[in-house]
Amino acid sequence: MCYNNTPILSSRQRPHRLVCGKWINALLYADDVVLIGNRSNIQQLLNRAKEHSYQLGYCWNPSKCIVLQQPTSQSTNPLPLLYLYNQPLPTASTFVYLGIPFNASGMINNQQLLQRNIASALTVIILPTYYQ
Repeated sequence: MCYNNTPILSSRQRPHRLVCGKWINALLYADDVVLIGNRSNIQQLLNRAKEHSYQLGYCWNPSKCIVLQQPTSQSTNPLPLLYLYNQPLPTASTFVYLGIPFNASGMINNQQLLQRNIASALTVIILPTYYQ
């Protein structure tokens, strides 16, 4: 999301996703959206998403949202609750986006992806009749 009056975030607040000299704070594909942030700016990004929805006359569905957080930090250093439309968002340590499983660090979970792809392939394999 780009706004003409978006304040510049300090280097401490910026997410660590630099592409071609630009900070990436959102991935958008049709109605699937990922916000990328850290403790100091993610609520601000959620607030901007809410404002954007009001400006264009739509609403996000908070029940379909998830906040990724590493399992160890959930018990030792939990994130403060994050809100969208004054509704708290649930947390999880993994999430599937566009069919790709991600872990709480934002990395693709290769093992889970491999297992999902194997399971999918096995469901479509058709054995010749002489094997049945």
